[in-house]
Amino acid sequence: ITTKSSVVNAQSAQEVNAHVKDAILAEDWTKVASLLSTVDTQTTSSVHRLIKGHACLALNQNNESLCLFLSASAEDELKIWLEWAQQFANDKKTAVSYYFKGDALARLGQWDSAITEFTNALAIKTLHYLTLNARGVAYAKMGQLGTARQDFDNAVTANRSFADAHANLGARFIQMKDGIDGAQKAFE
Repeated sequence: ITTKSSVVNAQSAQEVNAHVKDAILAEDWTKVASLLSTVDTQTTSSVHRLIKGHACLALNQNNESLCLFLSASAEDELKIWLEWAQQFANDKKTAVSYYFKGDALARLGQWDSAITEFTNALAIKTLHYLTLNARGVAYAKMGQLGTARQDFDNAVTANRSFADAHANLGARFIQMKDGIDGAQKAFE
């Protein structure tokens, strides 16, 4: 039985406070992670788990990021993430807001729409490493491995210390059978 108060509680559980939104918009991922320090895989809000997952990804805390992403992978949670990301992008037309919207679409397998949103983000900030990496993943999922490589290369150029872009580039070398040297270099 769903009561009006439980619906309100479910909606309020997905609300993100202004301090977290400000840290997201500043792309201060350390602050985002700090503000969400109590968020873990058991946290009720899938939006909070996904936001913290992105902060962890940006901070090269890939194991925690993966766990948070997997904990919020049910279709109903992904639809809530999309709804939040769409509203965030409507309110704040920034590279990171379009990145989040593209991410939400990609997690639902809407690859063409995700690429459109990632491209919108890159129109605002050309070398947005998180977006370049995510768009590369989307292109790879669509079988466009050459285009994916360009995005991974650009993500690495934009942020040499971003581990996920190096890992994706290495995986792409293996997928394309482009040689062990390229893959090894990317993984190193």
